[in-house]
Amino acid sequence: MVRKLLERARNLIRREKPFNVFEESILRTMYDKKLEATPKEVSEEIGIHWTTARKYMERLKKKGWLNVEDVGNRKYFEFNQKQFNYCSAKVKEGKDPMKAIRE
Repeated sequence: MVRKLLERARNLIRREKPFNVFEESILRTMYDKKLEATPKEVSEEIGIHWTTARKYMERLKKKGWLNVEDVGNRKYFEFNQKQFNYCSAKVKEGKDPMKAIRE
């Protein structure tokens, strides 16, 4: 039984992948803005197509890093407050926000 639990834990760890380049850029942009933003605004900031930004923002929402609010036909994403507070505390300690996010 212990062996099966260890195997399941290893499988879960293997599935957890670090952020890719787009997700990291989006998180950095969202952290710097400290406000809500649409995929269009983020895409203009980091230089990618808005559909690519939306796709990766949705992935970050599923991972628990962003929250989304539908207003009319637009989606406004914002940093999850718990995650934002965690990163802010790490930045006050002198760490880079992306290193804090990866921890």
